[in-house]
Amino acid sequence: MNLLFQGNRMFKFIKKSNGFSLVELLVASGLAGVVLLSATSFFSRYKRDNKKVTEEILETINLTQFEQVLSKDLSLAKFSLGSLELMDDNDRNFFDFYFDVTCEENCQREFVLKTPSGVGSFSRPIYFLIQDPFFSKEVILNPSEAYNSSTEFQSLNFNNNLNNKLYQPSLPDEQQDIIWRKGALIYAYANLPVRKDSSEPGKNAPTKYNYLGWVKSKGASKLEKEDIEPDLFINWDVRSMNYYNSEDDFLRNIPFVYGLANSVYVARARIIRYRLKAYKDNDQVLGRLYRGVKRSDGTYREFVIGDGFKELSFSRKDVSLPFINVRFDVVEN
Repeated sequence: MNLLFQGNRMFKFIKKSNGFSLVELLVASGLAGVVLLSATSFFSRYKRDNKKVTEEILETINLTQFEQVLSKDLSLAKFSLGSLELMDDNDRNFFDFYFDVTCEENCQREFVLKTPSGVGSFSRPIYFLIQDPFFSKEVILNPSEAYNSSTEFQSLNFNNNLNNKLYQPSLPDEQQDIIWRKGALIYAYANLPVRKDSSEPGKNAPTKYNYLGWVKSKGASKLEKEDIEPDLFINWDVRSMNYYNSEDDFLRNIPFVYGLANSVYVARARIIRYRLKAYKDNDQVLGRLYRGVKRSDGTYREFVIGDGFKELSFSRKDVSLPFINVRFDVVEN
């Protein structure tokens, strides 16, 4: 304490000294070594603990992001039900949906994505047809509105009819909702159950009568048909097993039910693909979850939304209900 307050005298003492003795040097070196060792140990432990905390934070963000994105997609996946044919682990259509009666047998579904053993390999994919998250409106169309006075097919958007149905006079043009535009994936469907065999409706799932296609260019009047993958999207009439290859085929064969309006619902949609890609983490092979959005040119815009997966399981407890559950097996670091 005195040394701090008597700095001048201390300075004079050092200046007059002829040097340090060997004993003093050895003691000073020893003390410096202890201090250096303690500091090195502290910073090493701090760095290690800080890295662990950072990894835990990133892992939490990773799982949160994955859950939020997947939950959002599943909440918008109503277009998948009754419209897609994807065989589950028990060779039943995962997207069966008894929306008119109660399912009576074989009513559960499960589809599991497993991380492959080979690093760099992809698991099988699962697809969803979801409502466009940025465009939730649907337009009701009378099929006759797509034809001219001579009953010749023109377009689902004949005379800009679909966009005109959404027009709001109080809004400027730049704020108007436009369903039919370049790059849009259009999903049209009749909300009627269609079966090949109607004798036991509770044992034979219906399909939706629907059509899917892209508006490929500005001013396009016809859609370019989209199948997602071969025979994945049900674009055939299950009554006759004939494919419909155009909007005209689709509209002319809509099931007619006496007493019900013969209407078509038109919406914007997106095709989503999920799959796992194997990577090596220390001595184990884990999976990164990729989410892809299909473009009009057939390619997918794909991003990693989670890692550390062993498997990802999608299930439906009852195909009479429009719910899809998901559970996952994740390795925590």
